[in-house]
Amino acid sequence: MINSIFSKKWIYPLLISLIWLSAALIINPIGEFPLNDDWAYAKNVYNLSELGIFKLSNWPAMTLIAHTLWGVLFCKIFGFSFTVLRFSILFLAWIGIIVFYFLIKKISKNDKVAFISSIVLLINPLFFSLSYSFMTDVPFLVMLLSSLYCYVCYLEGLKIKFILLATLFALLATLIRQLGVCIMLTYLLSYLSISKFKMKYFLQLIFLTLIPVFGLFIYTYFLKTHHFQTAHYQSFSDLFKTIKTGEVFQTFGYRLQLIVIFHGLLILPFIISILPSLWKRIKLIYKIVIGLFSIVLSLLANSTSNLIFPDKVLYNFGLGPKLLKDNYWGMNIHPVLSQKTLSVLYLIGITGSTLLIFSFLSILFDLRRKVGEMLFNFRFQVLIFIIGYLVFLFLDEYFFDRYFLILFPFILIFIIPNNFKISTISLIFSILFLIVIGLFSVSATRDYFSWNKARWTTLNNLLKDGISPHSIDGGFEFNGWYETGQEGTVNQNGRKSWWFVDDDKYIITSGPYCGYSKISTYKFKSYLTFRDDSILVLKRDEGFKYDTITISCSAEKLTNDNSKFVTSDSTIFIANVECRTNTDAKTGKYSVILDRDHPYGFTVWLNNIVPCEEIYISVWHKNNTGTLNIAMQSPDPSIFFQARSINDSSINCWKFYDMKSFVPYNYSLNEMKFYLWNIGGQATLVDDFTIKLIKKSNNP
Repeated sequence: MINSIFSKKWIYPLLISLIWLSAALIINPIGEFPLNDDWAYAKNVYNLSELGIFKLSNWPAMTLIAHTLWGVLFCKIFGFSFTVLRFSILFLAWIGIIVFYFLIKKISKNDKVAFISSIVLLINPLFFSLSYSFMTDVPFLVMLLSSLYCYVCYLEGLKIKFILLATLFALLATLIRQLGVCIMLTYLLSYLSISKFKMKYFLQLIFLTLIPVFGLFIYTYFLKTHHFQTAHYQSFSDLFKTIKTGEVFQTFGYRLQLIVIFHGLLILPFIISILPSLWKRIKLIYKIVIGLFSIVLSLLANSTSNLIFPDKVLYNFGLGPKLLKDNYWGMNIHPVLSQKTLSVLYLIGITGSTLLIFSFLSILFDLRRKVGEMLFNFRFQVLIFIIGYLVFLFLDEYFFDRYFLILFPFILIFIIPNNFKISTISLIFSILFLIVIGLFSVSATRDYFSWNKARWTTLNNLLKDGISPHSIDGGFEFNGWYETGQEGTVNQNGRKSWWFVDDDKYIITSGPYCGYSKISTYKFKSYLTFRDDSILVLKRDEGFKYDTITISCSAEKLTNDNSKFVTSDSTIFIANVECRTNTDAKTGKYSVILDRDHPYGFTVWLNNIVPCEEIYISVWHKNNTGTLNIAMQSPDPSIFFQARSINDSSINCWKFYDMKSFVPYNYSLNEMKFYLWNIGGQATLVDDFTIKLIKKSNNP
């Protein structure tokens, strides 16, 4: 009876739909507020649907036009609102999951495999949380998966209607993000491997591949000629900037580690289900070789012990991002995972990444025996896309965790063995992992909405009280939507957030903030931690004077015993005289050279450090072929550590850099360490190191 029910064609898609609908009811995504960058995308929709004008926000870097028109379609029917835009993506995400189910079913010939694969994608924290926003990540992925499904149908019978549909979805993907042009190119390259190769079909693919390319060219030309192109708009040539600066080589290990850990953690439930089947198919000698090779590759990819994601969606123990003034600077972050918990996650990530690499190599090894077959052609196409997208992740100037989402289902597709059965034991473990990840995704997304609802309630109340948006730092989305200032503007003391803030007389925070007093509190419930949390409205303390203490060192003078540098303050001395050099200098005859053997310079411990004290550190540097960091930390770095990384390979040119920060409001250790740190590069010259300590005067 059960088998007959589960053999029906639509039972699994209906079950997937029921899970998706149930999750949406729990999240309750209704709310008039933008999330992350989608304020800028919503602005484009508003201009077109409500004002009837084609006017683009200056913030986005992608083509975006198909995404905009999708939002306009819904807003023309239901009226403009952030809730409507959010539901338009929720609907599209549901379509994407169903398409993914039928794609996996077509490859694996197995309903249960397709169902588990779809659930693995559905509960992926990035896919799940981004589906509840008007961000472009999910629509772009849905277009790619739809194109891929049509391409598989095309391979089965070479019917022209399917490749035309594949091209249409590739064009739509391109008009959401520029990288969409790549999917058709992978079809073209993979077709060369097909056993029934025909020049007629190959020429068709060449012609069709040019459609998204010309679509991108025409749209970009339109933006340029009509002066619509945004300041952040990216072209493919922008990808190679990191090669010119050398940044791609400096960040390769860090990016590789995060990519491998992320996919190892979140694909682990599926790997557990397929591993027994893969294991049985491989000969013992190959098991040993592939296994050892997988372990070595995994350890190389995970050569450090820090599980730190570039917090644009994922952050410590939650989903976001939380783009408020204090959260952005690493203050009042909660909930926070303990180091032990992070270590456990890291170990699971290493295990998952090792099994992922093993599965990947096993499929790759098995693939050589199917050259020319339809399945080989398809897997080869997916492999080309994976390699190409990895190149993008390593080359792009920006590295956000949400970029990983596009790679996730393609890796999942590649490692699925054909004609295999899931054992009961592996299925049980897979389900347990799926439940844990699913609970996190649902709870964290629910908390993110609760947090935003409390935050925007505070902001709307301030606006109702007659306070101008220009006097509020309400976070990135608020100030972006209300266009309250110029990007990157700062005031004299460097206290202002970089995002479009005019005046920050009032700020919204998750906790206390130096220089501000609380005027109101709004509470909300956290499902992830089973406790109440709060959003604060703070008002700037006015009328205080500030005392400034300046400590500078140009590496010219040493103490009598030549053990330390003399500074502008006769009572303070700076270490690392062993790095002193007379090869070049910004001031005088001497500077400090930092290299692999001597990575630290201008190190000094200062006492009488008080809460809310403003710190300003500056330095001149030259020939920075590594990554120079201006750093400050407490005696225990886990309590407080801040650094500014500088990647600048300019030669024969002294350049000035600085960093501004606040001592946390609850800091009680009295002392702090200041220093320069050259990470893994060749020799870097630094000179004229200065520290300014700005303290609030006792007398207002």
